Amino acid sequence: MLRDRARLISTVESAISLQKKHGIPSAGIHHGWAEVMAGNFEQGIRRMRDGLAAFRRLRPGDETMKISSLIFIADAHLQARQRIEEGLSAVMEIIAVMAKTGERWCEPEAYRLKGELLLAGPKSNQTQVEACFANAISIAQEQSAKLSELRAGTSLARLRHSQGRHAEARDTLAPIYGWFTEDLELPDLKDARALLEELT
Repeated sequence: MLRDRARLISTVESAISLQKKHGIPSAGIHHGWAEVMAGNFEQGIRRMRDGLAAFRRLRPGDETMKISSLIFIADAHLQARQRIEEGLSAVMEIIAVMAKTGERWCEPEAYRLKGELLLAGPKSNQTQVEACFANAISIAQEQSAKLSELRAGTSLARLRHSQGRHAEARDTLAPIYGWFTEDLELPDLKDARALLEELT
């Protein structure tokens, strides 16, 4: 959430030490995300996929770790704007695991990422993209997950802005952003604020 690569790397190095000690190989996922943040997309995605494969071998029934790992992988494909279909495949696997287990904690982010990946694809259907973002907002509201709601609201407002629907974009995002009264320098809040400034 902070997008602070230096602190992430420091934490990952500590995690690697602990996980090696206890035989848990999942640090590769977070190490891979640090690579993605540095722009090393291919290496980062490969490291994350290797980490997930190792974790699956060690703990094949641990669906929670699978979901969080796949979120990172899907987001990495989005950041890289490469192999979008693989990112969408990761999202569809997340949705399938959630349906199987009932674990819905990352459902808004899964649908937001699905919309963003569809939008980044070669033949984006903007009606389908908008439905993904709206669904993400609705689920986040059900869960009282305000940061997830903000992220999905920013995605939907950005889409509407790009379509020339400026008033709708502002009306979508402004009330969500207005709920926040602290931590206003978090990157997601800064992104939302910058978009609202464009829309005024």
